[in-house]
Amino acid sequence: MTLLRHLGCLAGLMILAVPMSRVSARELPVGPAQMYTTLSSALAVVQAGDTIVLSADVHSGGAFASNVHGLPDAPIVIRGVDMDRTIIRGGTSAMQLSSISWVILENFTVEGQTGNGINIDDGGSITQPSHHVTVRQVRCREMNATGNNDLLKLSGLDTFVIEQCVFENGAAGGSGADLVGCHEGVFRENTFTALGSNAIQAKGGTSHIVITQNLFTNCGQRALNLGGSTGLQFFRPADATYEAADIQVHANVFIGSVAPIAYVGSTRVEVVNNTIFFPQRWALRILQETVDITRFVPCGDNTFANNLIVTDGSMVTHCNVGANTDAESFRFQTNWWYDVDNPTRTPSLPVTETGSVSGQDPQIQSIVNRDGRLVAQSPLRGAGTSFGFLTTDASGRAWSQPPSIGAFEYASTSSVTAGESGPVDNHVVLFSRMSGNALVLPSFGQWTVYDVSGRLLERVQYDQPMVVLTEHWPAVTILVKQGTGNGDKP
Repeated sequence: MTLLRHLGCLAGLMILAVPMSRVSARELPVGPAQMYTTLSSALAVVQAGDTIVLSADVHSGGAFASNVHGLPDAPIVIRGVDMDRTIIRGGTSAMQLSSISWVILENFTVEGQTGNGINIDDGGSITQPSHHVTVRQVRCREMNATGNNDLLKLSGLDTFVIEQCVFENGAAGGSGADLVGCHEGVFRENTFTALGSNAIQAKGGTSHIVITQNLFTNCGQRALNLGGSTGLQFFRPADATYEAADIQVHANVFIGSVAPIAYVGSTRVEVVNNTIFFPQRWALRILQETVDITRFVPCGDNTFANNLIVTDGSMVTHCNVGANTDAESFRFQTNWWYDVDNPTRTPSLPVTETGSVSGQDPQIQSIVNRDGRLVAQSPLRGAGTSFGFLTTDASGRAWSQPPSIGAFEYASTSSVTAGESGPVDNHVVLFSRMSGNALVLPSFGQWTVYDVSGRLLERVQYDQPMVVLTEHWPAVTILVKQGTGNGDKP
């Protein structure tokens, strides 16, 4: 199966998040004075098509369930009433779900666990994965542990989507999301902040993963650990010859971290069109931690292209290469390297790079504020290499051909991203919930609101510049001012 077909299956999963038929659906309320006082009691009776509704209270962690199965047109939903006020606190895990399928988790917070925040696995079966799981608008935070404890632990999970979630303040030795033997998954529009070892780790035979439109801020040793080191008994499939393969990382923003990107025993991994601000030691690492030349391919046949890398004098070197790798098989092309303290600095890479630039100001909105959006005169515009899998940039805007370099395509104010066209003035606003639940609109008039796919959400009319509450909008939203030239009323 090609990666495009994998993505087609995932698109189908997202459509099924709103089921076609819920004739036998029930709501199972959970909370104080509710029909079910604990999540575990509701999970014991849940059936395909049911929605477990967690009240806006603090719930005790520690729920466990296995063999929980929805249907393609009747998934099981576990939903909080309010993401901020529905909190699952404590326990080894907030919940552990084993051998599940067609399940949606959404709209709640987990915090203070001692093992992992949320644990989804295949029950140790190895050959029968859990599958078709969506985790949406869930906040995982404040691990009550310091070791290898993960906010989201996925083992043996296939065909899944993690979207619009927040991962923050993880354990010193853990990850935001740790994948072992997972396949055909997407991470998109998530925020990862202040994590110990990694934001996302993908290892143990993990493959066909897309990581796009995420923000990673100070995510420990390796923001993305694309591969790793796994005990042989945990590989899925059991005979995998790599830690990770066929992963696409594009349209993400990285701020800080010791090394934003680490290829570790991985192959056919493409890191393309990302913006990287101020890595602490290295922009990327090439490593091999699972060493057995009779079975495992060396880390190689990977790509690093169209990335904007902004550094300063604190970075040791751009690329760290470890032993037992095939670094000579990497492809480096059309990257833009800029050191604010020493603009003449050039990267030292294991192979000759093609089409890249160093020492020239990328001319983005603000290096100081880590704002990688392009200004009109930016030399990054149209300077990248085309890749067939590129869809939309970090803000949801379609890429030009050839694309610009970095995570953002240039946002022309003369056209609308999608949905409709018409006269517009000079106001196009990208809103991201990364910065809160309010937006200051710079001028009055009619604004048209789109989601990242270009779907029209609503039109709003304001009579003066004002602060707009945005809790009912998706995590990333595009607003276009409709008007007649200068921001005055039409």
